[in-house]
Amino acid sequence: MSVRRKTKLRLTFCAASLLMTTDAAFGQFREVFPDTPRQEVDAGSLVPTTERFVPPVRETVRSDSKLELQRQTPATAPTQPKIVKRSGVPELAIPGDAVPTPQAVPTPAAVVETKPNVQVVQEPAPVTTLASVRPAEPLSLFGASEDASATPLAFQSISPGSSTAAEVKALWGSPGKLLEVDGAEKLVYKLPGFRQIDLLTSGTSIEDDSLKIDSMVVHIEEPQDATSVIEKLGLAEFSPVEIPDEFGQVLGLAVPERGVMLIYSGEPSEQKVASIGLEPINAELFRLRAEHDRNHLITQSLSDLDMAIQLDPNDAHAVWMKSELLADAGRVTEAMEFANKAVSMSPSTGLYRLTAARLTAEAGDITNAIHETRTVVDDTTTPAVVKARGQCQLGNLLAMSDTAAPADALKQHMASVETAMAEINNRKFAIRRMAKDILVDAHLSIAQDIAVGEFQKQQEVVPKWLIRATELAEDLIEEDRGDETLRMQIFRATLACYSVLDGNFDATVAAEESLNEGRRLIGEASDELYRTRVRRELIETLYYAAKIENARGRTDNALKYAQNGAALLAQHEVDASQFDRYVEGQLYFLMGSIHALAKSDHSGAVDWFRKAKTSFEAQEGSSVVPYSSFGEPMVSMGISFWDVGEKQTAIELTQKGTELMQEAVQEGALDLVALTIPYGNLATMHRDLGDNQQAKHFTEMMAKIETESKNVRR
Repeated sequence: MSVRRKTKLRLTFCAASLLMTTDAAFGQFREVFPDTPRQEVDAGSLVPTTERFVPPVRETVRSDSKLELQRQTPATAPTQPKIVKRSGVPELAIPGDAVPTPQAVPTPAAVVETKPNVQVVQEPAPVTTLASVRPAEPLSLFGASEDASATPLAFQSISPGSSTAAEVKALWGSPGKLLEVDGAEKLVYKLPGFRQIDLLTSGTSIEDDSLKIDSMVVHIEEPQDATSVIEKLGLAEFSPVEIPDEFGQVLGLAVPERGVMLIYSGEPSEQKVASIGLEPINAELFRLRAEHDRNHLITQSLSDLDMAIQLDPNDAHAVWMKSELLADAGRVTEAMEFANKAVSMSPSTGLYRLTAARLTAEAGDITNAIHETRTVVDDTTTPAVVKARGQCQLGNLLAMSDTAAPADALKQHMASVETAMAEINNRKFAIRRMAKDILVDAHLSIAQDIAVGEFQKQQEVVPKWLIRATELAEDLIEEDRGDETLRMQIFRATLACYSVLDGNFDATVAAEESLNEGRRLIGEASDELYRTRVRRELIETLYYAAKIENARGRTDNALKYAQNGAALLAQHEVDASQFDRYVEGQLYFLMGSIHALAKSDHSGAVDWFRKAKTSFEAQEGSSVVPYSSFGEPMVSMGISFWDVGEKQTAIELTQKGTELMQEAVQEGALDLVALTIPYGNLATMHRDLGDNQQAKHFTEMMAKIETESKNVRR
């Protein structure tokens, strides 16, 4: 989600010119800021700059400036910015160059491996062999049925999940050893060409030969290259997934379609397979592949999760993961359905509830989203890293709310940084990675809070938080397998911040870097849903770039970026969220405004305004932005429709825009004097159509406001 922005464009028909003032802000999760007018910061407190900031891309990150995160070594407590009141305007202290450093974390205790409860039920018997002749290729004894669907791999016709202990004994004789392991019977065999064969049954009754074989581990004599083993087992057509332990160490590979696990020996980088595990087809391996997809194969991951849910309908985690992937792909309605289902299956899981709340906000219900997120954050049983995610999300939602100020959002984002910092050295890979991801989100959000709020030294402070977010993102990508799409989020947030800051910021460098990175990601991707995700990032990024360039009079650049964004929108056939619709409408409106103002091409402007009108009308009833904020754009669009002769449409748009502006005045979001523009436009339009009574009515209303305004100034 990106954060809410309020757009104010004022056009006066009589003067045939447009006065444009635009306020905008955004956050990591596609939200929109409150509609309250932004008060100007004391110019004396700002240091003018023409310096351009572009977050470094992969190759440009300096090694001496990169964050070094030691996994176990305690560090000093974080240095956090503080809000200080000065001359009636809060000032945000500039974070130091080493903003914030990790908190001291106790050195993790040594991991003690708990051994399973193993009891020798039968003393070793003489080694039983299937044959006295060693097979030329031991791995040729593995095989699956001809069925190409999910079918478990078998070893000498013994297939976990279907074969029984009786079938094993009939084929191989009595086991060399019989053990009881954690409530199950384990049969140990020694066959020619293999170090050992372990079979785990579904029970402990030695006499019951009907016991099913639950799983099997075949220990090969000498470790072999993983690629070679995959080919020999006939698994080359499938996509294997790495099997990590809780600390992120890769233990081997799994092939879900065949229930196969290839277990490494020695260094994981050597990829030498020592053992081959066989299981029935199960949900866990399909979910594992979706969870650890590093190639952005969203379509395959969704298919894997469908299979996982089919195999285990009670797998709430798979249901939740599907909701997140659907949201990434822009299919928000389906995402909401699966998020709510995950919550109903596991109501106490805070992570699932946060996703449902976030999607509720994207659908336009900010109030309920804030309530649910705050409930998770305040729950004392919520794990620390999930609480950090909730605090960051709560800050983003408050930034969208009409009732909260940027300082309220900032407070939650700073709390998120503090909570997440305590987890970045966690030895558990999933927790450490999530904490780092949250830190990137929180730092970007803090930059946005400062940019849109009433803080001094914004032009000095904002770049520091953006640079810090970039360093954290690069560390996550390089050290903990973070998603490269984070770089696109950095570019988007950077341009979003500078679209609301004063100063002669040049958006072209960041915009071109974003385009280049976007083209690279799209070009390298084989999955269309991932390409859609990158396009969504680019569309919003290009909108901000066009907005910056247009506000600074560089209309050719603005038109180029807006046209690129519009071209991407034409390819964007997804279930758009309310915020997607908002960005779409703003981009179309900006395109139309450039044609109307810079090109004096009202005919060209109307083509874009028609699309903007449709997008704006879709926002009615949504709480993503107050519908009253669309009043001024509608009045603006009415001018171009009038100019090309579509006078009825022009009057309808202007009248509707005027009513919305009146609501904005009542809400305190707009000054009363702003109504003189639509009143004057309506007076001119009705007079031209011969309706002098209506023309007189709006002229008198305009004059009354102007008189009151003069009296106030006196």
